[in-house]
Amino acid sequence: MKLIVVSDTHYYNNCLFELQKQYPQADYFIHCGDLEGDPDQYPGWIIVRGNNDYDLRLPLNKILEIENHRILIMHSHNMRMCRTEAMVHDALVNNCDIVCFGHTHVPSKQKENN
Repeated sequence: MKLIVVSDTHYYNNCLFELQKQYPQADYFIHCGDLEGDPDQYPGWIIVRGNNDYDLRLPLNKILEIENHRILIMHSHNMRMCRTEAMVHDALVNNCDIVCFGHTHVPSKQKENN
């Protein structure tokens, strides 16, 4: 299973088409918010709303079920406590084992609470 995950493209969205061309074998393309564009122009992408997205059709978060995983997709801009603790909490409440998020503009990968 191959997932392509991006976030915070801030209207510089041609990269989304380039990623689809570069990874045609990918199973899912995920955008974690701050697209700042019309989501209808990006077919094939799962997109959630970030703090700079004003299209209310976009959900604040989405759960994607893939094989034996539930993936929580969010932007993370509305976290009220420590971002990591809040995302772990949201993942547990939604029975998710993976969280993909944006907003920080810092790539990261970490394991928390299994």
